[in-house]
Amino acid sequence: MKFSLAAARNAIQVGDFQTALLHFYPILHWISSVERRKYLKEFGDTLRGFLCDERNDDESKLAMLAMSRELFADEPLLLNIAAEFLFRSGRYLEAFDLARRASASENREERLHALVNRENIKSNIMDQWHWAMLNDASRNGAYENAMRLALGERLGARVLDIGAGTAFLSLIARRFSPKVYCCEVDERISQLAERIAIGSGVHIIHKHSTDVSTEDLDSQKIYKLLIICRQLQVDVIITETMDSGLLGEGIILALLDAHRRLLSSESSIIIPNSATVYACLIECQAITDEHVAVVKGRRFVSPYVLIGSEARLTKGCEPYWCCYANELKGGFRYLSGSVPVFNVNFEDASRLENISNGVHEEHAVELHQQGRVHAIMVWFRCSLFPGLPALSSSVEANNCWQQAIYPVEEPFAVVPGDHCILAVDAYRDRLFCEILRYSFGAENTWMDEEVDSLPLEKMRFDSASRSLKGNAENSTHEHAQCSHEQSGQNGKRSLDDRDKRADSFGSYVLVTGDSSADVEMEEVDEPTEGGRENEIMETANILHETDFLFLNDSALVSFFARCLSALVQPGTTFERGDVSLVDITGVASVSGSLASYNENYYCLCYYRSDDYRMLIEAFQTTGRCVLRAFDGSQGFPCAGDVLFCWPITSSGTLCEHSLGRIVEWKLRNPSGIVIPSCVRIRAQLLSCLKIVRRSKPQRSAHQGVDLSAIDELALTYYYDIEVTVILIYEAIFVAPSTLSYEKLSEPFDLLTLRFDSELPSEAGVLPNFLQQLDTRSQVLTCSSGLADGLLYWFELTYGNEKYSTQSDETAARCAMYLFDESRAVNRGDRVAFMCSLFHANLIVELER
Repeated sequence: MKFSLAAARNAIQVGDFQTALLHFYPILHWISSVERRKYLKEFGDTLRGFLCDERNDDESKLAMLAMSRELFADEPLLLNIAAEFLFRSGRYLEAFDLARRASASENREERLHALVNRENIKSNIMDQWHWAMLNDASRNGAYENAMRLALGERLGARVLDIGAGTAFLSLIARRFSPKVYCCEVDERISQLAERIAIGSGVHIIHKHSTDVSTEDLDSQKIYKLLIICRQLQVDVIITETMDSGLLGEGIILALLDAHRRLLSSESSIIIPNSATVYACLIECQAITDEHVAVVKGRRFVSPYVLIGSEARLTKGCEPYWCCYANELKGGFRYLSGSVPVFNVNFEDASRLENISNGVHEEHAVELHQQGRVHAIMVWFRCSLFPGLPALSSSVEANNCWQQAIYPVEEPFAVVPGDHCILAVDAYRDRLFCEILRYSFGAENTWMDEEVDSLPLEKMRFDSASRSLKGNAENSTHEHAQCSHEQSGQNGKRSLDDRDKRADSFGSYVLVTGDSSADVEMEEVDEPTEGGRENEIMETANILHETDFLFLNDSALVSFFARCLSALVQPGTTFERGDVSLVDITGVASVSGSLASYNENYYCLCYYRSDDYRMLIEAFQTTGRCVLRAFDGSQGFPCAGDVLFCWPITSSGTLCEHSLGRIVEWKLRNPSGIVIPSCVRIRAQLLSCLKIVRRSKPQRSAHQGVDLSAIDELALTYYYDIEVTVILIYEAIFVAPSTLSYEKLSEPFDLLTLRFDSELPSEAGVLPNFLQQLDTRSQVLTCSSGLADGLLYWFELTYGNEKYSTQSDETAARCAMYLFDESRAVNRGDRVAFMCSLFHANLIVELER
């Protein structure tokens, strides 16, 4: 026995986990269950190593899992290990079932581990988009009405639901036809469809529609007996494969293929039968903040900003960004009306053929409002069946669809009467829309004549465009401000000086300047008769792994600048400025701006993404920002006096990688200073039906279809919530942020993570910023209502300096913990919670 255990442990030392397991199994099999548990953790670590080793095939891994279950039946540790392996293998439902079983464990750590696994798996099976769609009563009712009319007089019609998802529409169709087939290529979702549709008579086909054969449509398997294959074709096709830009889920190629192979006759029906796409120009600084940044005259953009025609066919290139436009910070303004830019009749095979080969159209858009164009917003109107009201994805429709957004690389000012030419390209599953050129009428002197008369509130959008203003108001500062007073003065100067940098014709290019401003303006075109026409320049660099919200967050730069200023104040340890800095924030605007601010600044900057390196090079501070990659070969953790870190994401989560690096650095530098020194997780009880509809089943919207089989997949955490409502100014065509919610309590603390405490000396004990178990908190309600959960956010502090992700001055967003069921509360009620932190994952549980 000792020899075999020794052999197992020797194999572990050299990474031969398979041999180690083969030694473990016979030993553990023959000893008592009580003795066996002594080796549980060691065995579990070995099993995890084997399952993570890519040299081992899945068949061997599944066999080892089965053998381990014989040794430790329903052991939470092994259930979690198995769930993680099945999740990595794409077997999500099996993984979810195991994680659910492990979450019933009495072992607190394993239960928390299981809860984290369960939430991760759930969000990968049924994300917020799926719930929003299933809970859209207007969409569901419209499809039911269309099916009733289409199938009412077609007794025995054969129906195929393409891209059926959970088979929801198929189950509605089953009310009107005995022969309903649905196809879904996503194995995760098609398995859900099997569970939901069991016993309904709906036939599930686990294929993409283009791979469906007429034999697949033979539910009685009599294909070989039928001479006329047309008997196995379908009479009605139903599909809801429209994304925010209409074409992104492949509706064109799917229906074109159906016309060629699957439809029984020319009189067959397709639901929907036609659609029209509309486009408009909008003003929304928040869109530019999330997709465009300018550093010393170099423009950087996200992959959603089209900067060249060659990008259109690049595999993996998304043609547009999607969002609920009326929930963006500050809202947006319509600068033009919505004009039809593309249409398709889904029952016209020739039109589908044209689109599959690519069509190009150009459309003129007239501006009706004065402002700055930050983006093209696209939405569609879809006719399901003649005579019925159309479905719309517009902002005003307020339904499940988001809007498709094409951010403008270089925002520009317009006034009523100006014109833009939109180029629209539809190709297979892609719809591209860009501003080909724009013409300013002779009356457009807004940038140098009218701006001085605007109130400051109205100038927010006008002055804040990153590509048309100077450094002091640019989020990626060359010189960071170290006090509120200096920041405010610089901000006002950029507003006042903006018209001096603009030419009277409204056309610009960016050039690098030598003054304190990063950006100067240069006139590029002489006016032509009847106005001026300009081409959009293709000059930007695409960043694929950059969080533009943080990159453009001047409040974040200011926070670190103030912290640095506090460090070197007279009377402090570092008053002479002799401080060794290490920066692992990964936010180039923080690193580059602080280096620009102080010529004596010197910092080791560790990074994970090449985007960061490219940005730091643009700041031209590489002499003061010494770059080192997190590749294991460049000396981290290194010695230093101060560590700059940023342990959160802009979407509302903690960053485990960053927190782990803090541990490594503090082990090397136990007396070192970490900035920020503390993260407080704050929360507020609230009611928010809109978030609930995107997270949990709403049976009243399901048209009588039983979806209880997926109730357990309801989301518990919802991220990327913009809750600030900033009404820019009162005017027509203003759409402010409209995420409606009701506050039911004052803010309170959930958890506190401290980086200024000593690391625990006990073996196996993690610092409190990596793991906290069962911290109890409670809140007193301030009003009555239906509580849906907790909105929570982060407050990061160092000394008296603070950065809050809830503030309307910062770019980060909040998150929400949702109750399993909404709970009625009265004013003065006490609501208690149990909160834990498990490897940077926040876990909140409502106490009953």
